[in-house]
Amino acid sequence: MVFDRIDKIKDYFRGIELTNGVRIVNVTYPPKWGVYPSDDETIKVAKSEDKVNEWFYYGDCELVTFSDMFDLIDNTIEMNVSAEAKLELLNAKFDELKHLFATEQLEKLQTLAFVFNEPKKTKKRKTKKKIEENNVIEQVIVEENDEKINNENNIDGNE
Repeated sequence: MVFDRIDKIKDYFRGIELTNGVRIVNVTYPPKWGVYPSDDETIKVAKSEDKVNEWFYYGDCELVTFSDMFDLIDNTIEMNVSAEAKLELLNAKFDELKHLFATEQLEKLQTLAFVFNEPKKTKKRKTKKKIEENNVIEQVIVEENDEKINNENNIDGNE
């Protein structure tokens, strides 16, 4: 529903309009955010001439739905929020590197390597069905091992 989509971007949303066969969504983004049209250019983007950081997404009613426009706006927001988080992390890591280079010897710094730590995996809780399946498998293994031991004992006893 359109109201749900508006609520999702409420911090940026400024207005919606349908006029002369053109759908328009008006948003305001923080400074330095990147803004782009849709890949197929059915949704275009224009910067406001009157207000700083205000943008208009627009497209022909026969080619574009408001949902399409909100999808593009959602992607724009996600891309920019991610870029800001990456830049913040880069700056933090740069500060760490500056500290290392100021305090460590050159020989040690020459061994510096960049590696990724694997994210911690969350433990999955076993369901009752999974526990029952594991118990059946364990029982089969025990029975097979018992049978193998009995067969080995019979062979040893016959010799």
